[in-house]
Amino acid sequence: MAQIINLQAGDRISLVCRATKRGNGVSINEHFFFPTPIGTVSDGMISEPDAYAKALTQELANHGMKNVTEVNVCLASGKTATREVVLPKLKDKQLASMIKSNADEYFPVDMSQYKLSYTVIGDEEEVVASKSDGTEDKDGKAAAKTTTRSTGKQRVLIKAAPKEVLNSYVSLSQKALFHLRTIDSAQNALYQALKNVKLQGTVMYVDIGSVRMDCTFLKDGKFVMQRSFTYGGDEMIIPYIERQGMTEENYFEAFLELTNPEKNSIEKDLAEDLLSRCVSSITRAADYLRTTKNMQVDGIVLLGTCAHLPFLREAIQEQSGIDVAFIENIKETAPLVNGSADLARYLSCASCIIDSINLTPDAYLANKAKKGFTFGGGTSDSFMVPIIIAVVLVAVGVVLGLMSVLGYLSKKQELANIQTEMEQLKPEKDAYDAYISYQQDSNSLDLIKNDAEGNNKKLRDFFEELEAKMPSDLLVMNAQCNSATVTMTCTCDTLDDVANVISDFRKFESITITNVSVPSVSLSESESGKKTENFTVTATLAPDGSAANPETTSSDGSTTTSSDGSTTDTSADSGSSAQ
Repeated sequence: MAQIINLQAGDRISLVCRATKRGNGVSINEHFFFPTPIGTVSDGMISEPDAYAKALTQELANHGMKNVTEVNVCLASGKTATREVVLPKLKDKQLASMIKSNADEYFPVDMSQYKLSYTVIGDEEEVVASKSDGTEDKDGKAAAKTTTRSTGKQRVLIKAAPKEVLNSYVSLSQKALFHLRTIDSAQNALYQALKNVKLQGTVMYVDIGSVRMDCTFLKDGKFVMQRSFTYGGDEMIIPYIERQGMTEENYFEAFLELTNPEKNSIEKDLAEDLLSRCVSSITRAADYLRTTKNMQVDGIVLLGTCAHLPFLREAIQEQSGIDVAFIENIKETAPLVNGSADLARYLSCASCIIDSINLTPDAYLANKAKKGFTFGGGTSDSFMVPIIIAVVLVAVGVVLGLMSVLGYLSKKQELANIQTEMEQLKPEKDAYDAYISYQQDSNSLDLIKNDAEGNNKKLRDFFEELEAKMPSDLLVMNAQCNSATVTMTCTCDTLDDVANVISDFRKFESITITNVSVPSVSLSESESGKKTENFTVTATLAPDGSAANPETTSSDGSTTTSSDGSTTDTSADSGSSAQ
């Protein structure tokens, strides 16, 4: 069965899940995360589509998702830009045209390199009355209850994403053989998931990843603002890796240790020091809301891949003075993730199917677009003409409908026949695969067998030639043979026999010798008075295919080279006492 997945490709960690719409939210089904191959993703852009596609398809296969055909992308990138504007209430086409016309005013960049999209976040409101409700805020000031009304305009959140980043996902889909359904921004996906949560007051949701943090502020479920920071959990993870003597390849292992309370052993003071920049940024974002919009943050909610880094929640609460909780532990938000800390990592990724702003490149969408047709007609003063036209149109519609149904049934039957044929051919394919595997194994065994037989034959021929050519009184005490040298420890009755051994050795046909060396010759005498010459001869073998030009090195260091097979005399200065 074909499958659709949601993908959020992070610089360090990638998230994959299957999700289905459930009311105004989503239900997260199968899910997993895996280490992003080093260097394949940079700030949300797929910089190495081939390598990332290979890793992704392997991970999908490992998790039983081999039949994936379509992908929804949740894009978390600091390369995208966001701007909130107030515009008149217009129809979608008119609103899109107005945004496109004024794009250069919203974003001071070359807009030809960016894709624009937007989402309407609600009516613009103005305060018409404000009075004290008898309570005080956290700064000790009198809290006010305000009354607002619509100005007749709407608030629009515009997103601009670089085409280079978006096209990298087109390349990925081509490499992995997927179809792109949509590309949504992680900020919009999170907002769509949270906007229907019935949580009173002003709440700051912080989605904490490895290299970025996205803060979304909602007041009584209504959008207030968003802030993003280009750093995140790596503020702790990278120093931890260095302190543990690990390398970048151990990133995933370090991440799992730090986010597992049972495994991490980092001290509180060190953790708070490493996370100080993240904590300060979150606190400053809450202060910015209070100073610019006169709103007090009532609570902070944490989610995301790095939300459970040790002592992070405690440090934020201590520095900000605001209650901080994990999304899975709050009554109103727990249903979004089934009360699971594991699923809380995937909320943005899963929610990109709710109401995507669809940043998919226009060229890609154009290739997928379906072409339709329309009918046109005239008028007549006669009643019969329109009746006839209507009848003809109905008849044509019926015929076309019937043809479509018959064509569909035909194609369906054709598909069923092909599937049946494929099932029937499956045993033959399995047998063919087994035959190919057997043939490869057989060829490998033949190579090993031939190699072994070749070496054994060379060794056997050498010893047969040794027995045939050497003097009868030659006694071989020890022999060592390899592909480079032959070394033998021998005894002979006389020095002449020693010289003959050296000379005959250079004429061997079973091996090709380039040098013959006799370091020394010594005389020994047995108890019975028999004298023998003891010596060690070493022959250096020529590599296969090279010509031999034997040299003989005597015990006095002199070397004689011969190409005609003449005998090299061994000096009497060899140490023999026969003189």
